[in-house]
Amino acid sequence: MKKLICLTSALLALCLGFAACGNQVKEPEPTTVFTGATLDEATPMNDLMLRSTAEAVAKLQGVKREHYENGGYYYLDMTEDRSVRCVSSCYSTSIREGESEEDYAQRRAVGISMSMTPGVPTEITSAKNDDLSAVLGNPVYLVTYRTGSEDTPVRWTVYLTRNEHYSFQYAFCTGADADEALEEKIMNYFHTLKLETMAQ
Repeated sequence: MKKLICLTSALLALCLGFAACGNQVKEPEPTTVFTGATLDEATPMNDLMLRSTAEAVAKLQGVKREHYENGGYYYLDMTEDRSVRCVSSCYSTSIREGESEEDYAQRRAVGISMSMTPGVPTEITSAKNDDLSAVLGNPVYLVTYRTGSEDTPVRWTVYLTRNEHYSFQYAFCTGADADEALEEKIMNYFHTLKLETMAQ
């Protein structure tokens, strides 16, 4: 019965969550994969999603949709030329003993790029953003860094918020030389993000 409830909840999240990386995600609709991240008795199932109904920062195409038994998820969208990539994800909070909120945000933000862009992250900044925190009504940390190869350097801009059990992350990867207008679009989009129940 528990698995059936989880499956039903995840399917509902899929139907409602295509705004997760912007509301202009194009077909074809990617396949959802249910895998891993099982529930344990001490952790409640997640029923929240970080999303917006604002205009997307670019013409994005859905690439991957994964939903997990604990209510976590991973969405990957990108433009056809891969110049802009967007990752929206939810996973169990795993802050380490003695780790600051800024360091936790940095560790999780840098982890996004490990399988997507080569190179060692540089020029890393991680700090609480008071404006975004006020909009969301929950502490928000903004992490930026550069990575990629020498020929194709990229810049990551990552928004992270969390509660006791789950962390919610929204990240954009752009060319390192992306114009200021695109960066402004990303920040404006971050200001429209809300944590909403998946049933909404």
